[in-house]
Parts: sequence; C-alpha cells; structure tokens
Amino acid sequence: MRRNDLLGFYKLRWSILQRDNYTCQYCGQAAPNVKLEVDHITPLADGGTDEPSNLQTSCWACNRGKNGLSQSIVLKRTKKDNALSHK
Repeated sequence: MRRNDLLGFYKLRWSILQRDNYTCQYCGQAAPNVKLEVDHITPLADGGTDEPSNLQTSCWACNRGKNGLSQSIVLKRTKKDNALSHK
C-alpha cells in the first residue's frame, strides 16, 4: 500500500470512529474501555464496499463474535441446501 493510500485509510477510519462517537454500534461500549475497530456491515467478500455507509464502529469482541455468527449461518444454510438437494 502506498503512503497516500495508507493516509486515506487512516483518515476514513478516524472519521467513522468519530461519526459513531467512539462507541461500538453492537453493544454500546465506548473507548477507552474497549479496543475499537472499523467493521464492514456487508463484507467485501459479499460485495460490500469501503464507503462510509457500509462501515461502522465495532469493539473487538463484537466484531469477532459477528464474524463467527456470520460463518455459522453460512454453514447452516449450506448444510440445509445440501440436505434439500439430496431428497
């Protein structure tokens, strides 16, 4: 990543944190009590973008829990689809 790209990334990250008042949008915890991250609402892999409307502040724990939940939903859906296709 080039320096200008990196500066744009940090500027966007800080603007999202500020917009969300440095508060996790899932559980409501705020800095400095938790580690905050900027999270994609719709993951890039699912067609999401880096637009501010697709980004939100998330604490480390909620972001990891959300990822696990998303993966488990996908696995359940895949198992269900496989079961239906074998009938």
